[in-house]
Amino acid sequence: MRLFFYFIICFTIQVSAQIKGTTPAGRLIPKKEIKTVDVDKPEIRLIEPFINTATGLTVREAFQSIILEVIDKSGIASVKVNNEEASMLENQKYFINASLRDGINPFVVIAVDIYGNIGRLDFSINYSSDSEPPFVNIVEPTVSRGVKIVSKKEVLTVKGNAYDESGVKSLTVNGRRANIEPNGNFTIDINLIVGDNPLIVRAVDNKDNTGIDTFIINRKLEDLITVGNYYALIIGIDNYKGSWTKLRNAVNDAKAVEKLISTEYQFDKIISMYNEDATRSNIITQLEWLTTNIKKEDNVLIFYSGHGEFKQNLNKGYWVPVDATTTSTAGYISNSDIQTFLNGINSKHTLLISDACFSGDIFRGRTEETPFEDSERYYKEVYRKPSRYALTSGGVEPVTDGGRDGHSVFTYYLLNKLKDNTSKYFTAGQLFNELHIPVTNNSEQSPVYQPIKNTGDEGGQFIFIKRNNSKDSLE
Repeated sequence: MRLFFYFIICFTIQVSAQIKGTTPAGRLIPKKEIKTVDVDKPEIRLIEPFINTATGLTVREAFQSIILEVIDKSGIASVKVNNEEASMLENQKYFINASLRDGINPFVVIAVDIYGNIGRLDFSINYSSDSEPPFVNIVEPTVSRGVKIVSKKEVLTVKGNAYDESGVKSLTVNGRRANIEPNGNFTIDINLIVGDNPLIVRAVDNKDNTGIDTFIINRKLEDLITVGNYYALIIGIDNYKGSWTKLRNAVNDAKAVEKLISTEYQFDKIISMYNEDATRSNIITQLEWLTTNIKKEDNVLIFYSGHGEFKQNLNKGYWVPVDATTTSTAGYISNSDIQTFLNGINSKHTLLISDACFSGDIFRGRTEETPFEDSERYYKEVYRKPSRYALTSGGVEPVTDGGRDGHSVFTYYLLNKLKDNTSKYFTAGQLFNELHIPVTNNSEQSPVYQPIKNTGDEGGQFIFIKRNNSKDSLE
């Protein structure tokens, strides 16, 4: 029995030992301890200075403070910048003062955590002891800061020289890169619009110092042709007598036209005839004066505002002077007579503007919008060719005396469009294009603009020129 219990005890001990783990000899194996190991690298962030990834960083001081944020869940053993230990600040930040040399200064930050994991950050700082931008001298055109330069060219050639001790890296004019020769000379062509053109010259040296100069180039149109004198004959009649009713707006219309062209447009001599002065004899005398005194480079504007008449049996239209007291044509001036005078005026361009009934009888045919092109070529072409045109308030029909703001509808829009024009040059065709729709839509009349036949028209255009302080050429 004692032997049996001994066997049971030994068997139990042996089985128990085998369950816990034994060696072949029956020895117990110690249980291994499980540990958690950090394999993540420290995360490094550059707090100061801020570096734009696109443009980099250029500084002018020889010393630079560098502040880093280093994050790791297990703890940091060391942080070095270019192998120099950084000082620890609070909130996981590290600090070091770095000395810089001229040019690109590379930096390598190494952070090691307590498990030996290594994080790395690379960046660079460009230090330039040279803080002066390149010197740029514009040779052509001759420019000065604060002074507006006038050019008549569509394409401006800019010539100059750029110099810097460190070398000129780039030079642009209005954003366009100029090729710089080894000696610093550069040339670039710039397109100019009519009016003011900012000329922005930007130069950058090899130390990234930047200099910017701005000049203003004012472009006028190139000379088209030498312009002669501008003459105007203005006629306005309200005070009719006898068979003719008085008008309310004709004189006011004519005086407004005279004032506008004398103050805003280039006219050298204006002859005006109002009411009692506008007799048949006086009107013919002034038309004759134009035929004998106008030279071939001169330009003539004739404006008539008054009664007009059309005789059906004669198929002819007329102006009615102030001294025409009956309905007899003996006191009128026929459109055919006016045509004869216009043919005798030896001008470059003659424009007749007539705000009167039946004024369109001076020409017959269809009126269409006049083609226009805002270009130097267009102005050159239409000025080069002589013109004899009439712009009338209507065709062969009566027109109203009433209108807007003390003017007839036609003259109201005529004045309005001439006032609104901001261009240096404004052709009679443009004027018609601007006014014929509003006049037609706001009255019972349709303006007409056509060449006057048999007067020497060759397809040109009368050009209104905005007034300057000095006498201009058509440019």
